[in-house]
Amino acid sequence: MSVKLAANSKHIAFLDVGTSKAVILVAEKNTSVNAEPNISAHVVAPLKAVKKGAVVDADHLIDTVSKLIEEAQLMSGRTIDRLVIGFSHPAMRGVNTYGVIAMSGETVCQEHLDHVNRVASSVVMASEETIFHMASAQTKVNHKPVSDPMGLEAVRLEVAGHLVLGPSDIIQSFRLMASNLGVQLLAVYHSGIAACWEVFRQNRLNRFCCIDMGAGSTDLVFWDENTVMASDVIPIAGDHITNDVAISLRIPQAIAHQLKQQIDLSQDYAADDYLVCQVGSVKHRIQKRKVKKIVEARVGELLSMIKKKIRANLKQDSESLPIVMTGGTSNMSGFHTFCQQSFPWPILQCQQSLMWSQGQETEDNVTYMVAQGLTQFFNCQQELSEANTVDVEASWWGKLKQVIEENIV
Repeated sequence: MSVKLAANSKHIAFLDVGTSKAVILVAEKNTSVNAEPNISAHVVAPLKAVKKGAVVDADHLIDTVSKLIEEAQLMSGRTIDRLVIGFSHPAMRGVNTYGVIAMSGETVCQEHLDHVNRVASSVVMASEETIFHMASAQTKVNHKPVSDPMGLEAVRLEVAGHLVLGPSDIIQSFRLMASNLGVQLLAVYHSGIAACWEVFRQNRLNRFCCIDMGAGSTDLVFWDENTVMASDVIPIAGDHITNDVAISLRIPQAIAHQLKQQIDLSQDYAADDYLVCQVGSVKHRIQKRKVKKIVEARVGELLSMIKKKIRANLKQDSESLPIVMTGGTSNMSGFHTFCQQSFPWPILQCQQSLMWSQGQETEDNVTYMVAQGLTQFFNCQQELSEANTVDVEASWWGKLKQVIEENIV
């Protein structure tokens, strides 16, 4: 799902919708060649409208996003009327796809590219599924990879890419939200791919697996040679760990979250190491080793599922695959050390330069990184699309001018 921007569109809002919070960025196009968009606003707000990937409180979602837009407009001094959304759902799945069309030595134009993309998008889907987007497509003309096929003479045109499929009711929910807010919904992208894109942009890794651990789900995206090889979603993340602590210790979720954050998975706690929490008017002393045991059980289950997913998606040469972890859950104390003991793969500590990091909480910074990745991913996709459109128009006007000149008496 995507819409081409008008030529005079210079700013756009990017909304990352998570299970526990939402963040909006306002980005303005930079007129300099190859320059990154300028981020003129960044606003974060807690969100409790999404549960297990479904919008369970549409009114709360609309109200929260409306307030985000108002604050972002005040911060940026811009009117927000276009929106791109990043989202992850447990039912999302990635499908590698391929399309080819035969040509008779014709010059490749936008109509041919649209045709071959439609062929590549013709995949078997469930009745409740829809295509969210195609990521990192590779194009070949006459069996040779090309970055821009426009204007080339072709006998055979091929495209290979990675389709992200997901529940169609999510798109409908966001369309309804956009309609209520009076903004145009341009696209809905997989936030896991946005996080992967930002990791690649900052570190220029050739091959890696990005594991984005949020509150409601864990996204896996496999990157190789500037393209998305595969993607997957695991319906377990930080909220499930918090829920286990809350149920096991019979304490509220908010207090369970606080206790979880005080546990270091790399530490061995003594029997007299306690955490103190207050439930109502009663203070409780809880052994750290008891909380750690509960957290370790769920984290161990999650890592076991991640290992199975990695081996299923990369059946060959998977042992040398570098792992990069992002997301709020991966910031738990000792989490990386715990993963290193469980994973056969190297875990990379990649640079994550967060421009909006001053005075912000760590989790807000990570959320910003995903939204920034969403901005860059959309910008890249749009540049390709707009460049092709310009080439087609220039070619068409050139041919028209030539015909007119040849027929003028």
